[in-house]
Amino acid sequence: MQGMNFSFIQGCHDPMETRKLVQRKQDKEDSRFMRVYLTKTGKKSYEQAWPSAHDIMTRAMEVISEEERTQLCDVLTRIDDHMQKS
Repeated sequence: MQGMNFSFIQGCHDPMETRKLVQRKQDKEDSRFMRVYLTKTGKKSYEQAWPSAHDIMTRAMEVISEEERTQLCDVLTRIDDHMQKS
């Protein structure tokens, strides 16, 4: 995740690692990077949470048209591209 603030990533990751949902592993090809993987517990939690999360996102998007969804995606992509360059 180039362009993302390390402290932000660590702030999200550390509680998940404490709860045994993810684990870090050194990148085998580039030692400057750490990879983060879901553990078995993390995969189980994801599988349990995903249906509800998907329903929430679907419900949230019902209020906007397909054209507005496309515009939203375009704007978010532009913001992400801009932040990656910063």
